[in-house]
Amino acid sequence: MERSDFSVPRRMSKSAFIILLVKELLSYVGPFLIWAIIKLFNSGRQRSLMETMEMLLFLFICYLVFSVVTAFISYYYKKYYIKNAEFNLQMQQNSD
Repeated sequence: MERSDFSVPRRMSKSAFIILLVKELLSYVGPFLIWAIIKLFNSGRQRSLMETMEMLLFLFICYLVFSVVTAFISYYYKKYYIKNAEFNLQMQQNSD
């Protein structure tokens, strides 16, 4: 059975992405709800139900896309390794 070398930096597991996604969804829910309420009630004209639902759907899609992108960036650039019995997280550096 092959032993893993944890002294070499490696990317987190796929389940870590799910955890980061949930964290991002929870952290952005407040600002997006405030933004949605402002967009709904800060209009000078009456909207039909369909226009309101389309706007809410658009805001919800923006919320999901923004959360997924920020979670992916956080996941992609973080690596971990174990050195001297200590768990270390590192942000990947660009080599350019």
